Amino acid sequence: MVLNVVKKFLLIFGLALVLPFMLTMLSKPETLTFLTRAERELKLNIWFEPSGVITNTGQEVEVDVMASFESEVTPLNYIKVNFVDVEGVSILPNFIVNQRPFRGIVKIGSLSFTPLAPGSYEIAVERDNVALEVKGDVEIQTGKINLIAK
Repeated sequence: MVLNVVKKFLLIFGLALVLPFMLTMLSKPETLTFLTRAERELKLNIWFEPSGVITNTGQEVEVDVMASFESEVTPLNYIKVNFVDVEGVSILPNFIVNQRPFRGIVKIGSLSFTPLAPGSYEIAVERDNVALEVKGDVEIQTGKINLIAK
């Protein structure tokens, strides 16, 4: 008699443990992962806003440099982006530093572009010119801006 009660209890207890896991698998399989938070890939995106500008030769244009850091656990504590000179365009400043820890989308700085001659210019953030202080490997994706000077 006691053995039957124990068997029924263990069966119900086992179902209570397994049922939430099974329901999660069925309802949201994409949210269930066996990786720990430390094993997830860290991603950093850097881009300009706006991504395209039309201006006159000699006229200064200011753009924002934006960053998005995807991490549930680790904030990005330090980022420095150096900008490579582009022939025909003055870029000031030539680097941006952000020392405020962040996750999500933030503005990390502003740049001023002054086209010195008419033409179309593409200014990109080079991955090799991005310095970070964060634990773990970070996948870096960068953007560019198209600057047209009349």
